[in-house]
Amino acid sequence: YTTSPGGISPHVGTEVVTSGIVTAVELGNPHYFIQEFAGPWSGVMIYNPTGPGDVERGDFIYVQGVVTEMSGTTAIEADVVVVDSSGYPLPAFSTLTAGLMNSEAYESVLVNVSDVTITDVNVPEGEWTITDVGSNDAVVDDMYTYSYIPTLAEHIDWVQGPVTEHNGTYKLQPRDDQDISATYRQLPATNWIGLI
Repeated sequence: YTTSPGGISPHVGTEVVTSGIVTAVELGNPHYFIQEFAGPWSGVMIYNPTGPGDVERGDFIYVQGVVTEMSGTTAIEADVVVVDSSGYPLPAFSTLTAGLMNSEAYESVLVNVSDVTITDVNVPEGEWTITDVGSNDAVVDDMYTYSYIPTLAEHIDWVQGPVTEHNGTYKLQPRDDQDISATYRQLPATNWIGLI
């Protein structure tokens, strides 16, 4: 955790060893996440430029590496990764409003934001924004691969994944198609009348 301005870890530059359950990983992607338990201050991003290797979601791993800040997200640049065991249930998602997601405490933590509406699809770099009643907008990003294409004003049942920070903006990172549930509302049937 950190209370410093800008969320910079007091351990930057320090070689550390830690452990946790892998919550998000994708073949070939150098960024993956581990988490100790459900709730705030419980996750961290792991960075390995050669990719995650044989690490899979649900693995309990030990990581040794140097603490760094990657555009605002605290990460461990891994020197050594050891898979201790596999098949662990993932920590429960923290269910938050879009506004509460924008918090250093939930960086690298699994978060679920429910009953939201898409407010912008023209955000650069594949990003889009969501909001819920009485809350601020939150950014959804595409660090991982999913096929969903957002539509302006569409209702989302929920979107979930770990949270990252990029230069002061917090971003929700769906891990795959299972992390986005969109409701397609069918228009009510009516009698069609052509123009005269």
